[in-house]
Amino acid sequence: MKRSPFVLLVLALFITQCDTGLQETFIREASQKPAGVTRTDKGGGLLKNASGTAIEEDKTDWRTAPFYTGYVRFNPAFPNPISSGFVTLPVIVTATDQLPNGLTLRGYNDQGRFTLLDEIAQTGLPGSYTFNFDISLLSASGSVSTIKGLHRLYIFDRLTGEMVSYGDVLVE
Repeated sequence: MKRSPFVLLVLALFITQCDTGLQETFIREASQKPAGVTRTDKGGGLLKNASGTAIEEDKTDWRTAPFYTGYVRFNPAFPNPISSGFVTLPVIVTATDQLPNGLTLRGYNDQGRFTLLDEIAQTGLPGSYTFNFDISLLSASGSVSTIKGLHRLYIFDRLTGEMVSYGDVLVE
């Protein structure tokens, strides 16, 4: 059975539009007010109660955007919540050359400025990578006392600027 090039073109455009719609929905969800957090310990494990159930796990945190599904995934930030010091966010790249120019991690500081928290320069090869940043970067003055509360963080593709993931960190 021979397929018309026109039919293939229409099918390709339809698939692209579906992906674009899913990505746009993901970005709208990321722009909503932060709610919930995945509570983790200093080693990255989920904090659990006496019966072994996670104390709090936000299933919307650290999902991979539709454009990047299958290429990269994220483990929850830790420790979370945090009162001072460094937060770690593990990244696992699963495909070669899908993110060759790396990733950036950003968040809004207490003055409303979109601040660079950390970046990974090259992620072109499969493997484990890590964002690591001092939580005080979310404070314009550097004082953690001004940033108590829930903060939404965003991960972007350094080449395209497209959003790859987002999640929340609680500063206590």
